Amino acid sequence: MDDRGWMYNSTLFEMYIADTSMDNQVSPDSKAYPDFLKKFDSFLDVFKSMSQIGGIELAPFPLYYNLENTYVLKFLFHNMPDGIDHVSMFASALDTITDLYREKEGQLKSAIEKFPFNKKQ
Repeated sequence: MDDRGWMYNSTLFEMYIADTSMDNQVSPDSKAYPDFLKKFDSFLDVFKSMSQIGGIELAPFPLYYNLENTYVLKFLFHNMPDGIDHVSMFASALDTITDLYREKEGQLKSAIEKFPFNKKQ
């Protein structure tokens, strides 16, 4: 996937959210959502001490979402400052993705469509 010069391309892992998981697992109003976030927090415990490997600063993970099979959105997460709540940040990203998934029109979707660097090359 072309990162177009994004910072922190070295990560511990990458996550991709698919439309098929939006209604069943990662949508804030699904039954599985609270359990998913709790297990995700436990999963992140393994990585909390790994902000650098071999002197290379790492972002914990990026979250990708392919909006309408046209736009790839990349949500970046970072370890700074210490004690940052990645689960809350992740939940906020999922809220945004859910809104984009469900709405046909909207300000954010319109802004994404008009952004000059959104064209696939």
